[in-house]
Amino acid sequence: MDVPQISREEFVALCCLYEQKMTHLRELLTLHIQSTAEADRLSSDEIARRLDELNHAHSEARENWSRSLPRELFESTVKEWDKWRSGVDAMAVLSQSQSAETGNLDQRVLRLEAAAHKVSGALILIGLMGAAGVIAFAMALLRVSKGL
Repeated sequence: MDVPQISREEFVALCCLYEQKMTHLRELLTLHIQSTAEADRLSSDEIARRLDELNHAHSEARENWSRSLPRELFESTVKEWDKWRSGVDAMAVLSQSQSAETGNLDQRVLRLEAAAHKVSGALILIGLMGAAGVIAFAMALLRVSKGL
Protein backbone atom coordinates (compact mmCIF):
# COMPACT_ATOMS: atom_id res chain seq x y z
CA MET A 1 0.00 0.00 0.00
CA ASP A 2 1.32 3.30 -1.00
CA VAL A 3 1.23 6.17 1.45
CA PRO A 4 0.60 9.38 -0.41
CA GLN A 5 3.09 12.09 0.19
CA ILE A 6 1.75 15.45 1.27
CA SER A 7 3.47 18.68 1.76
CA ARG A 8 4.02 20.39 5.05
CA GLU A 9 1.39 23.08 4.28
CA GLU A 10 -1.16 20.39 3.45
CA PHE A 11 -0.27 18.58 6.67
CA VAL A 12 -0.69 21.79 8.72
CA ALA A 13 -4.00 22.46 6.95
CA LEU A 14 -5.20 18.92 7.76
CA CYS A 15 -4.08 19.29 11.37
CA CYS A 16 -5.95 22.57 11.55
CA LEU A 17 -9.10 20.90 10.15
CA TYR A 18 -8.79 18.01 12.63
CA GLU A 19 -8.27 20.51 15.46
CA GLN A 20 -11.38 22.44 14.40
CA LYS A 21 -13.37 19.21 14.12
CA MET A 22 -12.17 18.11 17.59
CA THR A 23 -13.10 21.51 19.04
CA HIS A 24 -16.50 21.25 17.42
CA LEU A 25 -16.99 17.71 18.74
CA ARG A 26 -15.89 18.81 22.26
CA GLU A 27 -18.43 21.63 22.14
CA LEU A 28 -21.16 19.22 21.02
CA LEU A 29 -20.20 16.75 23.74
CA THR A 30 -20.17 19.51 26.39
CA LEU A 31 -23.54 20.77 25.18
CA HIS A 32 -24.91 17.21 25.25
CA ILE A 33 -23.63 16.67 28.80
CA GLN A 34 -25.13 19.99 29.95
CA SER A 35 -28.44 19.24 28.24
CA THR A 36 -28.55 15.77 29.79
CA ALA A 37 -27.79 17.22 33.25
CA GLU A 38 -30.54 19.84 32.82
CA ALA A 39 -33.02 17.18 31.64
CA ASP A 40 -32.10 15.00 34.63
CA ARG A 41 -32.61 17.94 37.00
CA LEU A 42 -36.00 18.79 35.45
CA SER A 43 -37.04 15.14 35.57
CA SER A 44 -35.97 14.92 39.20
CA ASP A 45 -37.94 18.07 40.06
CA GLU A 46 -41.05 16.71 38.30
CA ILE A 47 -40.77 13.35 40.08
CA ALA A 48 -40.39 15.16 43.43
CA ARG A 49 -43.46 17.27 42.66
CA ARG A 50 -45.52 14.22 41.74
CA LEU A 51 -44.38 12.35 44.84
CA ASP A 52 -45.35 15.34 46.96
CA GLU A 53 -48.82 15.36 45.36
CA LEU A 54 -49.16 11.62 45.95
CA ASN A 55 -48.10 11.97 49.58
CA HIS A 56 -50.59 14.80 50.05
CA ALA A 57 -53.37 12.78 48.40
CA HIS A 58 -52.47 9.79 50.55
CA SER A 59 -52.65 11.86 53.74
CA GLU A 60 -56.02 13.29 52.64
CA ALA A 61 -57.30 9.77 51.95
CA ARG A 62 -56.14 8.63 55.40
CA GLU A 63 -57.87 11.60 56.99
CA ASN A 64 -61.10 10.84 55.10
CA TRP A 65 -60.91 7.17 56.05
CA SER A 66 -60.43 8.08 59.70
CA ARG A 67 -63.62 10.18 59.63
CA SER A 68 -65.79 7.65 57.82
CA LEU A 69 -67.74 4.70 59.15
CA PRO A 70 -67.56 1.18 57.79
CA ARG A 71 -70.64 0.37 55.71
CA GLU A 72 -71.86 -2.35 58.13
CA LEU A 73 -71.75 0.03 61.09
CA PHE A 74 -73.50 2.77 59.13
CA GLU A 75 -76.26 0.43 57.93
CA SER A 76 -76.85 -0.94 61.45
CA THR A 77 -77.05 2.62 62.79
CA VAL A 78 -79.55 3.57 60.10
CA LYS A 79 -81.68 0.53 61.01
CA GLU A 80 -81.62 1.55 64.69
CA TRP A 81 -82.60 5.11 63.76
CA ASP A 82 -85.47 3.78 61.63
CA LYS A 83 -86.73 1.69 64.55
CA TRP A 84 -86.50 4.69 66.87
CA ARG A 85 -88.26 6.92 64.32
CA SER A 86 -91.12 4.46 63.86
CA GLY A 87 -91.53 4.37 67.66
CA VAL A 88 -91.61 8.17 67.80
CA ASP A 89 -94.15 8.28 64.97
CA ALA A 90 -96.36 5.78 66.78
CA MET A 91 -96.17 7.86 69.97
CA ALA A 92 -97.05 11.01 67.99
CA VAL A 93 -100.14 9.34 66.53
CA LEU A 94 -101.18 8.15 70.00
CA SER A 95 -100.55 11.62 71.44
CA GLN A 96 -102.67 13.28 68.75
CA SER A 97 -105.57 10.96 69.38
CA GLN A 98 -105.36 11.63 73.12
CA SER A 99 -105.02 15.40 72.66
CA ALA A 100 -108.42 15.52 70.97
CA GLU A 101 -109.90 13.92 74.07
CA THR A 102 -107.99 16.11 76.52
CA GLY A 103 -108.22 19.44 74.65
CA ASN A 104 -111.30 20.43 76.63
CA LEU A 105 -109.57 19.39 79.84
CA ASP A 106 -106.73 21.86 79.22
CA GLN A 107 -109.15 24.78 79.08
CA ARG A 108 -110.86 23.64 82.27
CA VAL A 109 -107.50 23.44 84.08
CA LEU A 110 -106.61 26.97 82.93
CA ARG A 111 -109.91 28.34 84.26
CA LEU A 112 -109.39 26.54 87.59
CA GLU A 113 -105.86 27.98 87.88
CA ALA A 114 -107.16 31.52 87.21
CA ALA A 115 -109.84 31.09 89.89
CA ALA A 116 -107.24 29.74 92.33
CA HIS A 117 -105.07 32.80 91.75
CA LYS A 118 -108.02 35.10 92.47
CA VAL A 119 -108.87 33.20 95.66
CA SER A 120 -105.27 33.24 96.83
CA GLY A 121 -105.14 37.02 96.20
CA ALA A 122 -108.32 37.52 98.23
CA LEU A 123 -106.93 35.38 101.07
CA ILE A 124 -103.72 37.42 101.12
CA LEU A 125 -105.80 40.64 101.26
CA ILE A 126 -107.88 39.26 104.15
CA GLY A 127 -104.71 38.18 105.92
CA LEU A 128 -103.17 41.64 105.65
CA MET A 129 -106.22 43.82 106.40
CA GLY A 130 -108.53 41.47 108.30
CA ALA A 131 -112.18 40.82 107.43
CA ALA A 132 -113.30 44.28 108.62
CA GLY A 133 -110.65 46.02 106.53
CA VAL A 134 -111.71 44.11 103.41
CA ILE A 135 -115.37 45.02 103.98
CA ALA A 136 -114.41 48.68 104.47
CA PHE A 137 -112.29 48.62 101.34
CA ALA A 138 -115.14 47.07 99.30
CA MET A 139 -117.59 49.71 100.56
CA ALA A 140 -115.16 52.50 99.65
CA LEU A 141 -114.87 51.08 96.15
CA LEU A 142 -118.66 51.02 95.84
CA ARG A 143 -118.94 54.66 96.94
CA VAL A 144 -116.27 55.71 94.42
CA SER A 145 -117.99 53.80 91.62
CA LYS A 146 -121.42 55.40 92.47
CA GLY A 147 -119.85 58.82 92.54
CA LEU A 148 -118.41 58.47 89.07
